[in-house]
Amino acid sequence: MPVEDVLRITDTLYRSRTLLKIYPQRGTVSRTMREGRELGVQGPAWYDLFLAMTMRDAGVRELITENVSDFEGLSFLKVRAFPDSI
Repeated sequence: MPVEDVLRITDTLYRSRTLLKIYPQRGTVSRTMREGRELGVQGPAWYDLFLAMTMRDAGVRELITENVSDFEGLSFLKVRAFPDSI
């Protein structure tokens, strides 16, 4: 996908007043660091864990993604593959 399309879509979603957006809470980083250390998280997996922790703090319990394996081992999040969810 061309970068112009990504920027246009991202801008549309961000400006949407009907799409619910979630943001990290004050303690999300600390909780992520503690749980990541316990799980032995390394490298780019920290980003996925931070996203998952932000979702958990916001009450999101299910994630539909093309990257199911990125969220393995997170018992608080039900993860389904995108094609399986259609």
